[in-house]
Amino acid sequence: MKKVKLVTLIATTILGVSAFTPLIEPIQTAQASSWHKGTPKAIRGKWKMKNESYALQRIHITKTHLYYYSAGPYYLKNISYKKTGKHSYTVRGYEYTYLYKQSSVYFKIKSHKIIKFNPAPSVSKTWYNTYHRR
Repeated sequence: MKKVKLVTLIATTILGVSAFTPLIEPIQTAQASSWHKGTPKAIRGKWKMKNESYALQRIHITKTHLYYYSAGPYYLKNISYKKTGKHSYTVRGYEYTYLYKQSSVYFKIKSHKIIKFNPAPSVSKTWYNTYHRR
């Protein structure tokens, strides 16, 4: 009889403690969309717009910098990136050519082309150009 009471007491204690443990220490989930240092390997390299002059619109992406040449230069340093979907990335960094502040760029890659590139996603969500590797 004492054995049965002892087993019942141990079982209820274990169940009671395990029931209140999540309230004391919440379960941490993984952050899949965290910011990573540098640029993704999929977008590194030299890019240009198809059917455009070489000097008009080009992008050069290294591990630590992003250079965008259009009407004027756009240069990001201290870069980090976040994967925002299948083959799409948001790259942010410090733009010190004109703005002198944190800035973000949106990329979407499809069959070895940048099909969506938006250097000002906070201004316009629909302005995109297609770029090919040089």
